[in-house]
Amino acid sequence: MPRIVVLYPPPVDAAAFEQLYLEEHVPLVRAQMPAVRRFEVSRVQGGARGPYYWMAQLHFDSMDALRSTASSDGAQRAAGHAQQISTGGVPTTLIVDDVHPPTAEVP
Repeated sequence: MPRIVVLYPPPVDAAAFEQLYLEEHVPLVRAQMPAVRRFEVSRVQGGARGPYYWMAQLHFDSMDALRSTASSDGAQRAAGHAQQISTGGVPTTLIVDDVHPPTAEVP
């Protein structure tokens, strides 16, 4: 399933970030990006490539739906808001898709 992954650096004030994210950002994304099929948020517990605090995953039915949404005015508003509330620095955004066919082992 194609998705947009947004990685947020540690905020200056974690409680304030989480409140703004959940009370403002999530409703904004839902209103401005109706093609998002599933919206997940997670706290990052560790990683080798840099410190991240929060990860959002926005799932889409197809890569075409993702691309169309990502280029929309609504997505630009949501991205601007994400940068505004990310007090620890600019979020990192990735576009990812599953490897097909899925396999239990990677060679």
